Amino acid sequence: MKKHRSRDPLALDVARDLEKRGYRVNIERLEDTAARLRAAERDPAAWDAFVDESFKQIDQIEQSTLQVVRALRQADAAQFEDRRDQRKRLAAAMKRLVDARADALRGVVRNPVEQAWKEAAQRFRHPSGPAANRWWRRNH
Repeated sequence: MKKHRSRDPLALDVARDLEKRGYRVNIERLEDTAARLRAAERDPAAWDAFVDESFKQIDQIEQSTLQVVRALRQADAAQFEDRRDQRKRLAAAMKRLVDARADALRGVVRNPVEQAWKEAAQRFRHPSGPAANRWWRRNH
């Protein structure tokens, strides 16, 4: 914990509490807020102004938080679309490879399509030909 030099015990208590919770502390700002709070305690008009200012700051924090949340959701949606497009392109490439290899194997092996899927599974790192085929059906 950082040592703070302040003559205001309220500001020191708040600073220690905020640091325990992991927040960065500006001791000058805390001293200023504590002084305004003490002044507002004596004057009802100043108290109303202090409370109004506090609510405005809370509203600003809420708005900035909402903006960050919206930006993160948009970025996540865009990233999801990119991943989906990439999977579709990969599935198309896999199917072209399987079709070409099956045509080449016709008349040479008993099940040319099955053999082509096995070879595609090895190339695209799937455990087996049927697993590669299932992946292709889900993603084409």
